[in-house]
Amino acid sequence: MELMPHLKLPDNLGVRYAILKGLPKKLTALYDVNEGILYAVRISLNVLNMLLAILHDMDFVAENFERVIVMAHGQVLADGTREEVFAQEEVLKKARIEQPYMTRLCSLLGYEKLYLEEFSMRKLLVVVDMQNDFIDGSLGTAEAVQIVDNVVDEIGKYDVKDVFATRDTHPENYLETQEGRKLPVVHCVKGTKGWEINEKVAKALGEAEIIDKPTFGSRKLAEKIEKLAEKEELEVTLIGLCTDICVVSNALLIKAYLPETPVKVIAACCAGVTPASHEAALTTMKMCQVEVL
Repeated sequence: MELMPHLKLPDNLGVRYAILKGLPKKLTALYDVNEGILYAVRISLNVLNMLLAILHDMDFVAENFERVIVMAHGQVLADGTREEVFAQEEVLKKARIEQPYMTRLCSLLGYEKLYLEEFSMRKLLVVVDMQNDFIDGSLGTAEAVQIVDNVVDEIGKYDVKDVFATRDTHPENYLETQEGRKLPVVHCVKGTKGWEINEKVAKALGEAEIIDKPTFGSRKLAEKIEKLAEKEELEVTLIGLCTDICVVSNALLIKAYLPETPVKVIAACCAGVTPASHEAALTTMKMCQVEVL
């Protein structure tokens, strides 16, 4: 890992910090522990992947950081998501730090899960085209096969009511359509095995709503999410296939419908037609203010 040079910060910033290149998470804040000043630092993902901050204010950590490492006496006692770490009360006691107030409140109220986000924020997951033809069928790739378990794991983090899935859907005369003439490989014909969602993914989706779409992006999906956004604050995360065709199309479509809604894509849960086109699509989405995780 390489220390990032030339990041100019206020001279009076009292926090001990290291900015590292090549780490898996992106954070967007620096905190002056001595003076209690929050500096929002928004930097392109092309430049900065992570901010590592040494802090003792657990309420601030719970609000702003996704990954938490607890250390004491030169040893790592816990390393995981904020929900996982802050649930370990005994570990926190050993490090002489308190749980965030929201964690303590949830515990007192008897909640099984720890709610560290604002209650008004609803998180949606969109699973794009995890179909047999795109995984190990007529347009399958080794990279697509490799992400199946990641996709299943990610679906498991959401309530079924917060998950949407899309299904590429073509007629039997696909080769006579404009797409078929430009991509003359029959795939995802409705009712065929290749059209069906991968068995593991389908099991994980359960009763989640599935939206059939005849082309790359789904206006129906974007309009459904837009309607939900009229009633509550949303965050939308996309995963699936193919990064460089249907994932990028739907990410940008949702962003166009909801420019003030955070839209994210998890790179490890996506695969492109080729590794190069996968990376190119991620870059395109970053440029259009879709956050790539």
